[in-house]
Amino acid sequence: MKRTILGLLSLVGCIALVGCTQQKVETSESLKDAYFQIAEKLVNKEEISSKYIKKLLSGYEYKKDEEFKIEDGNIDGSDYIQQPYTFTNGNESLNITHSNFNNEEQIHPLYKLKNDNGETNLSILISETEKKEFSYMYTANSDNLNAHKELLKELDNKGKWNEVYLKVIDNVCSTNDMDIEDIKNLLGIEYNIDEYPYDEKSNLGLNIVEYIFETDDDMFTVNYIKEKNKIYNVFYNDKNTDTINILVNNKLIDEKNKLHTGIITYVKGLDKQRELLDF
Repeated sequence: MKRTILGLLSLVGCIALVGCTQQKVETSESLKDAYFQIAEKLVNKEEISSKYIKKLLSGYEYKKDEEFKIEDGNIDGSDYIQQPYTFTNGNESLNITHSNFNNEEQIHPLYKLKNDNGETNLSILISETEKKEFSYMYTANSDNLNAHKELLKELDNKGKWNEVYLKVIDNVCSTNDMDIEDIKNLLGIEYNIDEYPYDEKSNLGLNIVEYIFETDDDMFTVNYIKEKNKIYNVFYNDKNTDTINILVNNKLIDEKNKLHTGIITYVKGLDKQRELLDF
């Protein structure tokens, strides 16, 4: 009997200990880890209190950013308010935005990492529908063509004109002698043309000729510097997946400038965000 009571007490003690351990919040080792911890709680529909956020991010430098308000923005006529806070740690930052959409407290995390490869952003978006579905956004900016192309290979979302995009940007970064008719033949559709100054405030006297190829599913634009007959900008939007790829040949304006590449897309979940961040 004594042994049974001692065993029961030990079991109760273990349960109490486990319970305390589960509730204890340790300061995150990095802002990257904090982002994924918060995002996982959102996906699992777990409560995220201000106390939890404060403990998770204690010790990190932060600033309270400017409040955003839409008067009468909620369904009951109350003000819709977003209050962002930005936490920093070396080359990474985490923006936590508190909002009161329709008087329901919400938290929106946005993680940013800057390194030699450029800048990467991760965020998780909550739909405003009753189902509250989640979207996992990934953006990457770089001045490295090869890094840009390698990342494109890792994406789940590849539009039907992705190969054309790769072929054009390869040419832009080598001989830059591709004619618009060559691109038209690759895409297989006609284009619309627009023309406007490169920069009205600049004294360079350069003009942009923009060729726009568009269907219900895709949009592909190519901008030439008219005076040089060289491609300055390539933009591809796969409308079905809301994926945008872009390359800007800044060196065409000034050799001292760096190339710019960008990707904006949605991925299938937090695991894919982790994979791309660590790539």
